[in-house]
Amino acid sequence: MAGKSSASDGFSLAGAARSRRGWRRWAALAVVCLAAVSCYSPSAPLIGSITVVIAPPDKIATLMGFAPFQWTLGWTVNVLATGSTPSAALVDRVTSRIEAADGTALFEITSVVRQRPRPEVPVQVPQTGVWNSPATPPATARLIVTVFLVDGNRTEQLQAFAVIDESLCGLRGQVPCSGATIGVAQGVVSPQNVEVLLGQFVSFSNFDGVAYSFRSDPHPAHSACPPLNGVDLDAFLNDDTEPFLTPGTCTFHAEADPGNAALQGEIVVRLPPFPLRLSPFPASAATGASFDGLRNAIDEGSS
Repeated sequence: MAGKSSASDGFSLAGAARSRRGWRRWAALAVVCLAAVSCYSPSAPLIGSITVVIAPPDKIATLMGFAPFQWTLGWTVNVLATGSTPSAALVDRVTSRIEAADGTALFEITSVVRQRPRPEVPVQVPQTGVWNSPATPPATARLIVTVFLVDGNRTEQLQAFAVIDESLCGLRGQVPCSGATIGVAQGVVSPQNVEVLLGQFVSFSNFDGVAYSFRSDPHPAHSACPPLNGVDLDAFLNDDTEPFLTPGTCTFHAEADPGNAALQGEIVVRLPPFPLRLSPFPASAATGASFDGLRNAIDEGSS
């Protein structure tokens, strides 16, 4: 009948009234929330407003030891606020991992940071790694940097990657890869004794009109110094040995005339003083580059 309601209708009306009162309370709290600095809702993603740059630009490891090859490298992780970063956002920690080419973990380090990235003031985290490499140089390893960002109860991760050169020669601050040159003229090898450093090779130049092939002693096994076993010189041409990766003395002979002393020689392979490179990068880069320099690196990487 009109004007009458059941008990269930009364319950529904009371529930609606409570819902309206509850909505008003939440609306009032929302007004307070908007006025309070500490009431922040972390809805915007952090990753879009943060950039990670690893300095220096080239990652050239420093040789620290031999057998196995031991390397070290220093780098600086620069965390930049490049957009509208929430004021409560923190760089909580930075974890860096060095992997071999096959993904095998070689080294890992975690630095606790707890700093806020600000526009034009990067958070800088210097780190250093030491690892034994299973690879024969020249080789490469992979640097994986993970930055953990915290905003209230939310954590996001941002990664950056770099290739590390495990090289004994030929790169910035290193010795040349060509350690010595041996000539052959009028059937005579000259000089017959040369010295090179670990990782270097020796060049052979043929000034005669006949071909020569040089091999490692002893003959005919050629087993003492394998890097020598591919030197084949056509008339008036050049050829190189493979890099010498074992210290010691290598003697060689002409394969067509192994007993001819004029076509014999000796290559002494010496260990370099360790560390091989005095510094993996300039001191200014070790403490982080300027913001302008980092900004240029970002611009170049995105172009």
